[in-house]
Amino acid sequence: MGYGEVATATSWGIAFPNYRSGAFYNKSVSDWIDAQEGNGWIYHTAPLGNKDWGGPMWSSAGLNVSWEHFMQYGDRQILELIYPSAQRWLNFLHNNTENGLLVPYNGRKEFFLGDWIAPGGLKDWGGSLNATFFNNCVYVMNLQTFIRIAGILNRQEEAAVYSKRLETLKSRIHETFFHSESNTYLDGRQVYMAFSLLMEIVPDNLRQSVAESFIKEFRENRPYLDMGSSGISVLLKYLISNPEYSSVAALHLSSVTKPSYGYFIARGETTWPENWTVDVDSRIHTCYTGIASWFIKSLCGIRPDSTHPGYQQFIIQPVIVPEVTFAEASVESPYGQISSRWERHKNKVKLSVTVPPNSTATVYVPAKDMKSITENGIKVDKSKGVTITGLEGGYAVVTVESGRYRFETK
Repeated sequence: MGYGEVATATSWGIAFPNYRSGAFYNKSVSDWIDAQEGNGWIYHTAPLGNKDWGGPMWSSAGLNVSWEHFMQYGDRQILELIYPSAQRWLNFLHNNTENGLLVPYNGRKEFFLGDWIAPGGLKDWGGSLNATFFNNCVYVMNLQTFIRIAGILNRQEEAAVYSKRLETLKSRIHETFFHSESNTYLDGRQVYMAFSLLMEIVPDNLRQSVAESFIKEFRENRPYLDMGSSGISVLLKYLISNPEYSSVAALHLSSVTKPSYGYFIARGETTWPENWTVDVDSRIHTCYTGIASWFIKSLCGIRPDSTHPGYQQFIIQPVIVPEVTFAEASVESPYGQISSRWERHKNKVKLSVTVPPNSTATVYVPAKDMKSITENGIKVDKSKGVTITGLEGGYAVVTVESGRYRFETK
């Protein structure tokens, strides 16, 4: 019996990048489809659906996992498999809205859990504004994913229907939960801010101000990864998608005080506690393995290109952090092994990447200009297989063909 929010965090965070887990998650998605009632509601566990407890992040696991499976392998079949189930699920959510916002199903708060057991033992049972905000953001996420799938499957008319629902929902969330005096949503917790930014609930003219409030929260109010089992993938995805902010995660990961991963290790824990205080609740909650995604997709920078699923084209954009002098990671793609390794010595950075056959990569080399970069000892603009794209946010961007490359910046 697997929890849905755990499936979402582990599939994206550790399973797909590290293991040949495609067949396993094909079976998992089928189990989630079987755990659906006729009215569209989905249990919070699968297989062996349990009708007690849960929330939208739990019940949307089949949809979430299907999308990450597609990103990893580029196989449309899993999208075709999940589509009817996802449509019934979204219609169920639509039928449980009031004044444009999702509310607890049939008044049952235990089916509406929010971010579960964030630091401080915060159990968001479902009757709070926090849970309402979080679950409406999950609803936005589900709509966005479904609309993408509908587009891929050439269901444009259906995509248009759900796109209208999406825009209405985003507007209602912003109107209801945004505090203009502090540029925060609700109390400004990291997960809430990350969710609003990641899902583009924040209007364009406020994005910079809200992002600054997010970083202030991280650095001043809660200087740790403030996330529970259902919020972990949200917070990490936002950090990974914004390299300029991602380095703040390194501050947490080098800590051994509670709450932190280092605290787990310092205690000698050999399994993953459900609660950041360790001594209560489950001791086998694998959702927190999702932190592996930060090491692979941010620190070493290997991540799929959403416009070309299946890693035929992919991105390598490492984040160089002061706390680390070198990092190395690899991902087993359908085309072969992708690797990224960097080391830093004073002002010099060496970046080695491997691009498997029949694929290409967009590589972000940490550098202020192209002139300071060499590849295998020669100027980067003279290197075979390398095409210069330009400069972007502290990186020199190049496209490379299959092969091994050794970039060095001065």
